[in-house]
Amino acid sequence: MIWNKFRTQRALTTPGHDLENIANNMNKTYLLFIFGILFLLPSLKLVAQQERQYSMTMLNPYSYNAAFAGQDYSLSATGVFRRQWLGLDFTPITQQVNVHAPIASLAGGIGLVFENDAFGAERNMRIGLGYAYHLPLGNGLLSFGARANLSQRSLDGSQLRTPEGVYDGAFDHNDPILSNNNESGQTPAFDAGIYYRDEVWDFGLGVNNVTESTVDLTALSLTNFRTITFNAGMTYELTYAINLKPQVFIQSDLVQTQMAASLLVEYDEKYFGGASFRGFDGSSRDAVAIIGGLQISEKLRLGYSYDVILSPFKEVSTGSHEILLNYNLNQQYIFSKPPNTIYHPRAF
Repeated sequence: MIWNKFRTQRALTTPGHDLENIANNMNKTYLLFIFGILFLLPSLKLVAQQERQYSMTMLNPYSYNAAFAGQDYSLSATGVFRRQWLGLDFTPITQQVNVHAPIASLAGGIGLVFENDAFGAERNMRIGLGYAYHLPLGNGLLSFGARANLSQRSLDGSQLRTPEGVYDGAFDHNDPILSNNNESGQTPAFDAGIYYRDEVWDFGLGVNNVTESTVDLTALSLTNFRTITFNAGMTYELTYAINLKPQVFIQSDLVQTQMAASLLVEYDEKYFGGASFRGFDGSSRDAVAIIGGLQISEKLRLGYSYDVILSPFKEVSTGSHEILLNYNLNQQYIFSKPPNTIYHPRAF
């Protein structure tokens, strides 16, 4: 809804808004898409669990690309909870909250993200603050963003066991690099990205943990590995009430790669449902995520996904659950006075 308002206002206030400009912009968009695919195809060799796993990436771009800050054209807050591989002990549990908004006086958007990811004896937390510069391009915006994070890594040695350890009465791993207790440390980490969005297309290329910083514990170090993300999606108006929204999402550290292809069907801008397939060949099938949700109110949207496991984990796990809640203020200008605008009587 906020995008429709933004699109109508730009059409009435931007000079030179004609079919030729739209065509030129679409050509540039296709080039960005092709470049991103060619850039990442050489890395499609192995598939594995990345640092963080989400199924509803299409509903939460700021979680993986710092350049998306402000691209919802309103203050937007998203919360996500994910429980992975139910039926197994010590499997990943992830929570994330992020808030971002456009700031007209800064010619861009700012964002804040907090994430907690627990997996077995390890816990990873981060808090980050970012800025994205917005450059109008055709019908949409091209953003360049960066985010500074404080990353905390923890390892609870009391949950681990070694072949040479003593655990009957006394507790000792008898391992020079593994602590018997819980250890943690902090390090700065940096993300960067580029994102283009208009009323039809979404393209993003991001790099998280650019410097591959490490957290030093007593006798070992934990590395925040550099991760590249690429997304390409579109909104296709099938009928007045039905939109099709396909997306391709790729995540890679150039050693291990994961790809997901999804399709959501949106009805009347209130209800949506679809599926996402994770994997790119017969040996890398991971899961099919069944996705559904609704626009609870003008400002509140709820999404849920259930992962049907296709990998060997299906023998021991009943699946994965993820729930997402988004609040959008539906106010285009934040902390500044909007310019004079003539509203079209058919804007909604």
